[in-house]
Amino acid sequence: FVAVNILALGACSDDDDPQPQFEDTKNAKYTITVEGVGEDETATFNFIGVTVSQEKNLWKVNGQLRPNETTISLTADDFPSKKTYVVESNVPHYTTGVVISCQNFDGTPIKFTYKAEINGKVLKDDTQTVAGNGTQYHIDYQY
Repeated sequence: FVAVNILALGACSDDDDPQPQFEDTKNAKYTITVEGVGEDETATFNFIGVTVSQEKNLWKVNGQLRPNETTISLTADDFPSKKTYVVESNVPHYTTGVVISCQNFDGTPIKFTYKAEINGKVLKDDTQTVAGNGTQYHIDYQY
């Protein structure tokens, strides 16, 4: 009876629940330049990050820490004319992604460039023009 109880107590240690290993963390740097966004148009650029810790200070925008934001969202209001933003991870991320969505409602094209650098390597360098009333563009990237 004593031996069974000792074995039962030893079987319930904290080490029995294996924790996932996240060895492939990465640092991300995104550069986005947008021009031609009018007041009636939509342009949204969302930057999402997931870490292995409970860290809440995931992002820097143009070198400034954005505390307690796990997602950075830049909208048409952030691009009054031609404007460039650099969004980069403040801590390594397990996974990171970008969602870009634009819709043009006037005759002025929305033009944007997007560059994604993961661990210092350029993985995407793209230029898009969204022209024509009602024209839409939407894409998701995950790294």
